[in-house]
Amino acid sequence: TDYLIVAEMIFFCVTAICALDLYRRFGGKITGMDENGFHHPLQIAFIFVLGSHFANYFFSGVRKVFLEFSDPFTWISNQTYNLAAAFAHSGNVPYAHIEPFFTESILLYVSTAFIVNSFVFFTQLGAILAFFRKWTLILFTFFYDVMHMGIFIFTGIFFWKWILLNSIIIAALTKLPIQKMTRPFVIAGLAGILVSDLAFSTEWLGWYDTRTFEHEKIVAVTKDGKEYHVPSNYFLSASVNFAQQRMTPMDETFTPFRTLVTIEDYGLMQTANKCEVDLPKKTTLSQESINELERLVQQHHAYVLENVDGAGRIYYDLYPHHIWSNPFLFPEFMVLDKREIEQYKYVTEVFCLEYDMEARKINYRPLNRYQEITFDALPAKL
Repeated sequence: TDYLIVAEMIFFCVTAICALDLYRRFGGKITGMDENGFHHPLQIAFIFVLGSHFANYFFSGVRKVFLEFSDPFTWISNQTYNLAAAFAHSGNVPYAHIEPFFTESILLYVSTAFIVNSFVFFTQLGAILAFFRKWTLILFTFFYDVMHMGIFIFTGIFFWKWILLNSIIIAALTKLPIQKMTRPFVIAGLAGILVSDLAFSTEWLGWYDTRTFEHEKIVAVTKDGKEYHVPSNYFLSASVNFAQQRMTPMDETFTPFRTLVTIEDYGLMQTANKCEVDLPKKTTLSQESINELERLVQQHHAYVLENVDGAGRIYYDLYPHHIWSNPFLFPEFMVLDKREIEQYKYVTEVFCLEYDMEARKINYRPLNRYQEITFDALPAKL
């Protein structure tokens, strides 16, 4: 989805440029400029598109305000550090291999989550106030890049397209010849935010992060019986699905979690933070979903075998992933000859995240482990 939003903004700007050029070619005149040319329609189009981009932040803040069964400020007390701890266990946090630095940073996050959440919450909602001064637009855009870098550092979720886009926006804003935004530009920016959901793909990101952690993973089994946790990067263009652990249809999820620790129901969030969620005794995935997962993994394995080098390796970490797995956590799988993989396993485990501030460590207490689903790396030959 982060690709689509950037593509839509570029398409809108190019369309505006082409439309104005055609208008001029047919003898039309552009009016409404001041002596600095600041009222140029292309500049208005730029501010409108900037508003549509800021809508992703604003409506994410709105989503947090209107989470189910909560007051408007409940999300500020959300345990966002749980997502970082969960992604670390899944192998996605970029520095999780550096101990004790990683654990100490998460424990520091536990102590400062209210401050971090407040910063995110109010800067997202404040997007609608940023269009009255040029310097506030630059400042908010810079804040959002800082937020994206923090998300990447703590989870491996890398909004590199948005970071690049925000950097270009800051460079463009510094070229505007005035400091105070005039009325047409304030209107254009606010209109971009308010109508964005009708014209663009707008993200509404908001949920609770709980201490109950559902961990889905793929395990590779070689011909000699050894098992290797497969990093999400291995699946290339599908890596985001495996990193978010959405390997099966969302409507068949047999625990209440959307992604690792995330949940939207306030009552369930309170129960999950006590690690008292009523978990099913066994998986309820349909055979159709299992077959679809098997087909997806087998097709990918066939692709890998067609593209490995002489040592049986494929350099999956060089792909521009949205969520990165940390290569330092999977060195054995990296050097593994992929031609030796005979089977794959789909495994689901549920843990309770516990933060021991005295012993300075994070505990992953097992709550349940579901039946492993095993299938061949390649479909059986007819």
